[in-house]
Amino acid sequence: MTVHLKKLSVGSESLASLRHWQTERVRNGMELMHVTRNTPRRADEVLDGGSIFWVIKGVMCARQPITELRSMQRADGKPACGIVLAPEI
Repeated sequence: MTVHLKKLSVGSESLASLRHWQTERVRNGMELMHVTRNTPRRADEVLDGGSIFWVIKGVMCARQPITELRSMQRADGKPACGIVLAPEI
């Protein structure tokens, strides 16, 4: 069964500002990735067609497919999970 994630797009004023931020990341050669402290418990189900549903200013307003979950380390040395996103919103 596919599992989706709901995430706050902190700092975004609108869907247009989220798109602009992501476009700039890609233009600068960076991956589209949302880093979070914990890996989803149902990772296999997230990777089976799951998406992030972005919440901006209290409204769920966009869906973006998840392509990969990557183990990472934060700047302070603690573990993290990089949620790699498809470019389409």
